[in-house]
Amino acid sequence: MDQYISPERTWAIVVAVEQYDAGKSWDLPGPGNDAARFVSWLRRCGVPNQQILCYASLLDESTAARSALGLIDGPPTHYIIDRLLTQRARDLEGDLLWFYWAGHGAEGTDENQRLFLADKDRDNGRNLNLGALLRSYRTDFVRIPRQIFLVDACRTMPGSARAAEWSSIAPPAGPGRPAREQTVIVAARAGGQAYSENGSGRFSTALMDVLDTAGPADMREVFQQVHTRMADGSQQPWWLHYRDAAGEEHHANPAQSAAPAPAPRRSPPGSGPTAAEWAEYREVAEFAFNTRTASYGSVMDGRADLEAELREPDDQARLGQSLNRGRPHRRQVLTLRPALAATGRRTSAEERRRVVLLTGGPGSGKSTALLDLVRDAFAAPQAETPMVPVYVDLRGFRPSGPVTADAVRAEVLAAMKAGGSGAVADFVDTWFDHGLKLGWWQFLFDSFDEIPALLSAHDPAAAAEHHAAAILAFLYDLTPCGAVVATRDIAGYTAFQAVPRLRILPMSERVRGQLLERFGSSPATRRRLESRLATAPIPIQEMADNPLLLSLLYRVVTADPGGWFPTDRHDVLDHYVREQLGDAPSVMAAAAEIALAMSHHPSLSLNPSIRELCAALTPEGGAGPAPDMIQMLLESLQSAKLGAYTALAADRGERRFSFVHRAVQEYFVTVALLARPHRVPAAELLTESRWHPAAVSLLRRRSSEVVGELTGIAGTLLAREDLPDDDDTPWRETTVNLLATLADGFAPPSPHQLPDALRVQVGHRLLDVWPKAGTAERVDVVRFASAADPDTENELLGRAFHAHGTLLRDTAFRQAVSRPVVPAAVLPQLRRTLLTLEVERRLRARRRTIRAQLRGSGREPTLLNTVRLLRVGQAIDLLVCLALGPTLYLIADIDEPAAPIGFSVVMMVLHLGYRAGLRRGAWPGAAGTRRLWWERRFAAFEFGPDFFPDYALSIRHMIGAAAILTGTPGLLYAYLAGTPITHVFGWLGAYVVTVLVGIWPSAVREGALHGHVGPRPADWLRFVGYPVGARARRSAKRLVTPRQWWPEWLRPSVLGPALARIYGGRYRWLKITGGVAAAAFFAARPWISAEMDRNPVFARLVVGGIVLFFLIVVPIGTARYVRPWRQARRDRLMVEALCADLQRADPGILTVNRLVDVLAELRTAEGFRLLVDTMSTQPPGMTGEPVIPIDRDALALLGFIAHVREVLEAFEPASEDDVLVISRELEPEWAPLFTESGSMPVVDLAQQDVLDAIAALRDSRRRD
Repeated sequence: MDQYISPERTWAIVVAVEQYDAGKSWDLPGPGNDAARFVSWLRRCGVPNQQILCYASLLDESTAARSALGLIDGPPTHYIIDRLLTQRARDLEGDLLWFYWAGHGAEGTDENQRLFLADKDRDNGRNLNLGALLRSYRTDFVRIPRQIFLVDACRTMPGSARAAEWSSIAPPAGPGRPAREQTVIVAARAGGQAYSENGSGRFSTALMDVLDTAGPADMREVFQQVHTRMADGSQQPWWLHYRDAAGEEHHANPAQSAAPAPAPRRSPPGSGPTAAEWAEYREVAEFAFNTRTASYGSVMDGRADLEAELREPDDQARLGQSLNRGRPHRRQVLTLRPALAATGRRTSAEERRRVVLLTGGPGSGKSTALLDLVRDAFAAPQAETPMVPVYVDLRGFRPSGPVTADAVRAEVLAAMKAGGSGAVADFVDTWFDHGLKLGWWQFLFDSFDEIPALLSAHDPAAAAEHHAAAILAFLYDLTPCGAVVATRDIAGYTAFQAVPRLRILPMSERVRGQLLERFGSSPATRRRLESRLATAPIPIQEMADNPLLLSLLYRVVTADPGGWFPTDRHDVLDHYVREQLGDAPSVMAAAAEIALAMSHHPSLSLNPSIRELCAALTPEGGAGPAPDMIQMLLESLQSAKLGAYTALAADRGERRFSFVHRAVQEYFVTVALLARPHRVPAAELLTESRWHPAAVSLLRRRSSEVVGELTGIAGTLLAREDLPDDDDTPWRETTVNLLATLADGFAPPSPHQLPDALRVQVGHRLLDVWPKAGTAERVDVVRFASAADPDTENELLGRAFHAHGTLLRDTAFRQAVSRPVVPAAVLPQLRRTLLTLEVERRLRARRRTIRAQLRGSGREPTLLNTVRLLRVGQAIDLLVCLALGPTLYLIADIDEPAAPIGFSVVMMVLHLGYRAGLRRGAWPGAAGTRRLWWERRFAAFEFGPDFFPDYALSIRHMIGAAAILTGTPGLLYAYLAGTPITHVFGWLGAYVVTVLVGIWPSAVREGALHGHVGPRPADWLRFVGYPVGARARRSAKRLVTPRQWWPEWLRPSVLGPALARIYGGRYRWLKITGGVAAAAFFAARPWISAEMDRNPVFARLVVGGIVLFFLIVVPIGTARYVRPWRQARRDRLMVEALCADLQRADPGILTVNRLVDVLAELRTAEGFRLLVDTMSTQPPGMTGEPVIPIDRDALALLGFIAHVREVLEAFEPASEDDVLVISRELEPEWAPLFTESGSMPVVDLAQQDVLDAIAALRDSRRRD
C-alpha cells in the first residue's frame, strides 16, 4: 500500500466468478481463492471492511474461499455490477481505488477486453467492457484520482459469431477530464490465455507473492517483479499506465526487462508564440498546404452549401423526450460548413461535438469540405485565441510499429511539417504539445476508409476498429482539440458509435440549383439539364445527387450544344479525362495499366510509391518499366490534374502518387478491362465491389459473346450462393455486388437484354431477401428490381410503396417512372405517392423534375394531370373558402358593410382542413402537418398537430352536408314557387360555393387517387361530383351521427363516466351537496337577488360563498376530470409518435430498451391497450396500416407483465405475512419499470383486453 495514502481513504472492488449460468463447462475453480488472498492483504494493510466491496459467484466446494471472503455484497450479475460501476462508484470519495477481477474473459472485436459476468448464458455473453470502464473512470465520472486495476482473465477471441450482440456494461464518460493516475495490469496480452495452477491463477499467485513480500508502492516495480516470476513465456502479463489530463500514456513490453519510460517532450518557453511568430507560421503553413493539395478537389468547379444530418449518441434520450411530448422525433439537418467549423470552437455548448465523424458516399464532398475549411481558416484574420486547422490525409498512414495514439500523434506531426521549411518544423516541435493541451489545433482526418492497412487487410472491419480506437485515444486522451474524421461508411464499427456523426445528405433540388449557379450556368442551361436528368437512366439520375459527378455531368452537357447526353457514368468520366489529357493515347494506356495494378494489388493502397508501382508492373520473370519513365508518366497525369504526388521524398522511388479521385482511377481500370476483359476472372469481376464500374461498362459496351459469358457465370454464382444463416444478415456482400452489377449493366438504354431465366433467378432471390431485410437493404432490393422479371418487379415496387418510410417510397417512385412504359399495376401507388408529396409539401419543390419524368411516350397522361390538379387544388380551395364569407353575408341579409370581411377572415380558418382531407388518402406516416404559430399557444392542452385541421375538416363536412340536404330541396321549392329567377340564380351560386367548401378536399383526393382528371376540359368539370351520391351519404351520416365529429370530451360515452368520476370517490357527499346547493342557488336566484339588494350583509355572504365555491370546489372537480383526459390524450399521442418514428427508423423494430422507456411513461390503461393493439410480430405488410414491429426481448417483457398481472389476480393471501413471489427471472433492462419499493406500476394498467392482445402476440410469434 502506498505510504502516502491513508487506508481510510482507500476503496476496493473485488470480483471473483467461478460459476456461470452457461453451464458446468464454464465452471472455473480458483478465482475465489485468489480473491480471498487479495482481500486478506487489503485487510492487513488497514483497509476497513466496509470499504472492501466483494462480489462473488463461487462453486459449492469453495467453502474455504467463502469463509475467507466473509460478507459478500452480492453475485456479480449484469444488473448488480452495472449499478455498482455506474451508480454506487460515483458516490465513493477517497484517494485510491483498487479493482480486482478474476474469472473468464475474452478479447472483443474492438480490442477491448470483456470480463464475463455470472449470468452469462449460452445466448447472451453478458460482460463488462474493461476498455470502456477505464475510459470512463479517467474522467470526472468518479471522484477518486488514483486507480489500480488488476485483472486475471483470458484475452482470447470469442468463438461466437454473435459476440457483437452481447450485453456489455460500458459506463459513460464524464464531461470533464481532471488529473487521473490509472494503472492497469492484466494477466495476458491481446489474444493470450490466462492459466491456472493448483487451484489458483498463475498471474494472481505471482501478484500476491510480490504484494505479500515487500508490498512496493510503485506499481511499475510490482509489474516488473510479476513479469520476472512469469518469465517462462507461456503467459505474459500486460501493463498500461495513464497519468494526468495531458494524456501521458505508455505500454510496457513484456519481452523487455523493464517497463519503458515515456519519451521526453520539449517544454515550450513562455505562454505562447508572439503575434509575429503566429503570422509567420500561418503564412508558411498556408503556402505548404496549398502546394501539397494543389490538385485535391480540382475536379470540382464550385461548391454549394451541402446539408448534413446530425446524429448524436444521445439520440435515444432525445427520442424519449419526443415521445414524452407526443410528437415524432425530427432529425437535425445542418448546413455542412458551419457545422464543421463549430468543431474547432472551445465552448461548453460545442464540447459534445468536439469530435465529429463525417460520412458520405464517394464524391459526396467530404474531402472538399475539409479542404475548404482549411482555406477559409487561413483566409480569416488571426484571432486572439488561435485555432489552426491541421489537414491529415490518412491515405499515407503507415506506422512502422503498432497502431496506437502515439502513432497517430507522429502522423499528425509529419502532416504539419510536410512541405514546409525548417522554421515550420521548429515551430511545430516547440509549440505542438503546448497547443495540444490548450486546444489550438483542429485536426481534420481525411480518407479514413482509404488507410492502406484497411485496403489490404483480410478482416477490414477489425483493422478499421483498431485504427479508429487509436485515433479516438489520441483525440480523447491526449488533447481537448476539436477534430473531424471523414470516412465513407461506419457500418459495424463499434468504436465510432459514441461519436457524433454528420452524414452528408444527397443534394436536394435547392442545393443542386445553387451548385449549378456557382458553376456559372444560365437559367436556360439549368432547366435543360434538370429536364434531361429527370428522364435519364437511373445511373445518371444517381449522379445528380453527388456534387463531384454533377460537376462532371455539367461539363459534358455544356461542352456539347448539339444535345448529346450520356447514358452512364463511364460516358461522363470518359469525356472529362479525354478533355484533360487531349490526344495522348500512350499516356491513357499507361495510366490504365497503373490503375489496374493498384486495384489488382490491394497492398499498394491508393497512393503507392514509384518503386512499388515499378515492382507491380514488372511481369514475372521479365523486366519492368524504369522509374524515370514512371515518373514522367505520373507528371503528365499531374499536369492534366488527374493525379498528384501525396508524399515527396529526396529518393524519387519513395515518392507516392494518387489519382485525384477514386472515380478517375476506376475509369482507367475500366479502360484497361474493356481492351482485355479476361485479365480479371469473371467471378471476381462480378462479385467484388472494386471491379463494379468496369463490370457494368463491360456489360453495356462489349459484344454479345462477352456479355453472354458473363451472364452465364452470374447465373451459376446466383444459384450456388445460399442465403446466410445469420438472421441479421439478409444476404452476402458478394450477392449484393452481383445484383448491383446486373441491375446497372442492363439498365435502359442498354443494347443487350438480360436472359429471362436469369431474371427469374434474380426475382426469386430478391423475394427471399425482402422479409428479413432492413430499410437500407430494401432500398437495394428496389434498385435491383429492374434486373428481375416484370411480375416480380411490380410486386417489389408495390411492397416498397406500401412499406413505411419515405426513403423506400422515393426509391420506388424513381424506379417506376424511369421505366420506358409505366405498368398499370403500379399506377395507383404512383398517384398515391404524388398525393403524399403534396401533403408533405415536397411536390412544389420537385415539380420540374416530376413533370419531366411523367412526360413522354409510355407515360400515363392522367399522372401529369394529377400533378396539375394538386398544384392548383390548394389555390382553388382558398378562393372557395374566401367566397363563403360574402355568400353567407348575402344569405343572412346583414346590413353591416364590414361584415363580409369578418366572414371571410373566419372562413379562412376552414382552409386548414384542406390538407387534412388530402392526408386521409396519403401513405401512412406522411409528415405533412405542422403547427402554425397561433396553434403553439394551445400546446399546454397537448393538442396534436392534427387537432385544428381535423376539426376544420369536420366543420366543412357539416357545412357541405347541410347544403346538400337542405339546399337542394330549397332551390327546387324556390323555382317551383315562382321566385324571381335572379334570386334563384343567386341562391344557386351560394349553394355551389357552400357545397364546394364541404366536398372540395375529398374531390381533389379522390380525383388524384383514381385518375378522374383526364386531358379533356369536361373531365375537369366532372371530377368534382364523382361520385356525389356516396359523398352525400357519408356527409349525411356525419351530420346525423354526432360522435363522428363531436369533440371527444362532449361524447355521451365519455361525459357520463366523467361525471361519475367527478361526483364519486372520496368526499362524494360533499361534492353532491355542493352540486345540489349550486342548483338550488340558480333556482332561487330571483329571491336571492332581491334579498341582496335589501340586505348588504347578506349580499357579502353570498358573494363570499360564490367566490369560495369557484376557488375550491370547481378547480378540484375540474382537475379530477381533466387529468385522466389529458393523460389519455398524452398516451395516445406518445404511441402515435412512436409508430411514426419507427416507420422512419432503420431497422424499424421496437426493441426492449425503447419499450421500457415507453412503458415507464404510460399513465392510463387506454394508452397501454392502444400500444399493444398497434404491435405486431411481423414487419409492416401490404395493408398500409401503421404497426409497431417488436422483437423477441420486447415480447418477453410483455409476457412477464401479463404473468405478473395474472398472478396478482389469483393471489389470495392466507395471512397478513404471506408475500407474493414471482418465479420468473428479471432482466437488467427492465429495471426502470420498478420503483424503489419493488412494485411495477405498469402492471396495474394491464386490463383483460391488454392481456388478450399480449396472448395473441405470443401465439403469433410461436406460429412464426
